[in-house]
Amino acid sequence: MSKEVNKLRKFTMVADNEGDSKDHEKSSRMVDELIACHINTCQNLALRAEYEEKRTQTQLAVVYQYMTQKEAIVNSKIAYTSATITTKSKKDGSAMKAIAVLTMFFLPGTFLATIFAMLLFNWDTGSHPIIKDSFKYYWAIAVPMTILVLLLWGLSVWLPWKEWLSAYLPKKPSPTRGEVSIKERQYSEAIP
Repeated sequence: MSKEVNKLRKFTMVADNEGDSKDHEKSSRMVDELIACHINTCQNLALRAEYEEKRTQTQLAVVYQYMTQKEAIVNSKIAYTSATITTKSKKDGSAMKAIAVLTMFFLPGTFLATIFAMLLFNWDTGSHPIIKDSFKYYWAIAVPMTILVLLLWGLSVWLPWKEWLSAYLPKKPSPTRGEVSIKERQYSEAIP
């Protein structure tokens, strides 16, 4: 292009010096053609820039969609893992509850058995009964204690102690203005 501009300048200088109208028309035509060529080039460059912008936007959309798909896959795996952990925790919890109930059932009797192991039985004599008369006290004490322990456990599980005690326990301070509590932050992050 610069070659054409230099050629055109030389030609117009020569035409201006000679004053020939024919050369002047030729130089005007050449200027018009050069301007048209520059306009055409500018239009092509503008179209190319528009095309590149649309292409970039499309590529960005593809990348964002790919990232969203990856994130969805990761979230799906996390949800599956959480469900598995929850199921296993529930099984463990029910097993621990069964062990606790069995322990509560046998603990009072075990305690009393250790007490009655202290010379409550007559192990040395062969003519008298092995069990002394005090053995009946074992059952008279062990059964009511077992019932009492199970009753206390039932009351601790089924009565709303948390609601009753909340009136007497100090309340946690709410966040001051501008601060956000952890629960609110988690809730706001969960909402898309």
